[in-house]
Amino acid sequence: MTSTQTEHAARGYSHLVERPQSWRRQLYLQGRNMSVGQLVATMRANGLSAQEAAADLHIPIAHIQEALSYYELHHDLIDAELREDRRYLQEKGYYQDNDARDMSYLEIAQALENGINANLDIAGALIVLNQWRY
Repeated sequence: MTSTQTEHAARGYSHLVERPQSWRRQLYLQGRNMSVGQLVATMRANGLSAQEAAADLHIPIAHIQEALSYYELHHDLIDAELREDRRYLQEKGYYQDNDARDMSYLEIAQALENGINANLDIAGALIVLNQWRY
């Protein structure tokens, strides 16, 4: 999370927060530059269970479980926002929609460079970029 981002406790949740400055309406993991949708997408892409995601992403299991419970209640909103993320990234040339997701190290580096050159806050997106097999 950058110093310009503010978090507000989300009513009814211990580990999820609102980010009023974000275009997204979904909640974020507290203290992380990661929305619930980004967590779910990362888990799906890598075939991770809640326990594996907690270990791989260094996030307490209680935070993962709360995020997954939130996703179950708000999956329509979150899935719509994930589709909008994908559309935007495709439009800008940062994302290719293919099932293989086989990117070389050079292609991953180019995607990172494109994001940096566009002044995008790619801290949370690094997880998404690392979902490709190499």
